[in-house]
Amino acid sequence: MSTNEAPLHRQVAEVTARIRERSSAERDDYLAHMDAATEKGPTRSRLSCTNLAHGFAASDTGDSTNHTLHLIAIAMAAD
Repeated sequence: MSTNEAPLHRQVAEVTARIRERSSAERDDYLAHMDAATEKGPTRSRLSCTNLAHGFAASDTGDSTNHTLHLIAIAMAAD
């Protein structure tokens, strides 16, 4: 905690400690799952072209006025 931050209220600190204790097993499972997903690599490598295009189209570029990025997708029907 930096010197500019006020200490937590006693009751908030107690509730936070109980939540951490109660959820530790689930958090460990979640972190293990995230580690396994990291080893598999980015999900985008397993997406079809159309799903990948939708994913990029939905992502925030950080600047809603930036119109220099053009996304093009080619969808092909399966035989």
